[in-house]
Amino acid sequence: MPLSRASRFWYALGQLGSGIKYESFAYFLLFYYTQVLGLPGTLAGAAVAVSMAVDALVDPLMGVVTDRTRSRLGRRHPWMFFSAPPLAASLYLVFAPPAGLSRSGLFGWMLCWMLVNRVALTMFNVPYLSLGAELTRDWKERTVLVSLRHTFGQLAALFPAFVGFFWLFRTTPEHGDGRLHAAAYPVYAAISAVSVLVILLATAWMTRDRIASLPMPDPRSPSRGLLRALRQDLSEVFRQRAFRAVFLGTAIASMGWGVTVSLGLHAGTFFWDVDARVMSYWRLASMVGLLLGIAYWTQRAARGEKGALFSEGLIWYVVIQTGVYGLATLGLWPNREHPAYVPLYLLGTGFLGAFALASTYVLSESMMGDCTDEDQLATGHRREGVFFGASSLSQKLTGGGGALFAGLIVDLVGLTGVKSVAEVTLGMRVHLGLAMTLSALVLMGLSWLAFRQYDLTRARVGDIHECLAKRSSEG
Repeated sequence: MPLSRASRFWYALGQLGSGIKYESFAYFLLFYYTQVLGLPGTLAGAAVAVSMAVDALVDPLMGVVTDRTRSRLGRRHPWMFFSAPPLAASLYLVFAPPAGLSRSGLFGWMLCWMLVNRVALTMFNVPYLSLGAELTRDWKERTVLVSLRHTFGQLAALFPAFVGFFWLFRTTPEHGDGRLHAAAYPVYAAISAVSVLVILLATAWMTRDRIASLPMPDPRSPSRGLLRALRQDLSEVFRQRAFRAVFLGTAIASMGWGVTVSLGLHAGTFFWDVDARVMSYWRLASMVGLLLGIAYWTQRAARGEKGALFSEGLIWYVVIQTGVYGLATLGLWPNREHPAYVPLYLLGTGFLGAFALASTYVLSESMMGDCTDEDQLATGHRREGVFFGASSLSQKLTGGGGALFAGLIVDLVGLTGVKSVAEVTLGMRVHLGLAMTLSALVLMGLSWLAFRQYDLTRARVGDIHECLAKRSSEG
């Protein structure tokens, strides 16, 4: 059953909801707890890492659960409906700790509501991503659907840009630098939480017409216990070379991206010395770069090899990220008063890096969908939940490691509790720049090496689809 434009739209819209949650955590959470509330970066990073580690363990289990779910709403939709309210509520509460908490109390509050939020997001994301792989098997349409979903995800950048930097976190005579104004963060979180709730429920409701055409659970699955099924399914999928490449490559890239994103607001404030208005332009420049990059890499993927294009995008990202921060750290960047300073900052750290990184957005999940087809040919099972759950596990474990590493950097550089760029010494600035440079160079480089093992070519995927179609017609 071909996908209609309406089905594509309502499915892809769900990424806007989870994107708003992602933007809120990625760009504001670590900065809020370390600079505004004064929690040591090591503790804040540890809270992020622990919550993501616990959540990561839930991912493959959730994959098996959603693959086995039987209901009148199918395998995926019950979980998408159920997860939206706790996800929205915990998004607000993590940014609204009670006044007067001790350091340990603040750490406990952050960790508790992050755990709830992460698990709720998994309960939505694993069935949601699995649904995307089930909606189409076409090589080109699968990539188009992923790119449309990530296009909606990038529109979530309007929240930090306009609701955050332009409005709530702007500099005012009354509060000074709005990025350090504690009362603004719960307001931002409340607006974000309501938006997330409405969007996720709309996606689940408006895609329910596809339920009848989706695959049903394997009739043999109830004969296996849940933990036994999880162990067996993971053992089988890890035998697949292409999956191992995607799993390891995205894991390492997630750690590198976790460091970059977690330190993004610190870098803009204390390394580049730009105000909230310029940072709003930076986030918009990143959004435009990603949107144009998504269109570019999608077109190239329609006639090229996904693995090679993914590697190409990673290489360009490493060159751009290390070049920009390396030049600035060595003093080879225009000085702060130069008219090209801000435009080059927006171009290098915002637009160009995002354009290159868009290759990973478009291609990694499309490749994962191809892995599920190869698995079906080999085993006869459709278990998108296991594949996407395992992939999500790798990204969260290593992404949490990236956040923990970022928190350590904040403490080691000496930024915890710093309220103004005037307090930042030259040594602190150099060390922060080196951290941004080396994390991109080492981690993204290792990710590139891992993805070179991906062996599902366009021709091979075409053969798989022919064999599956023949098997279906014979059965």
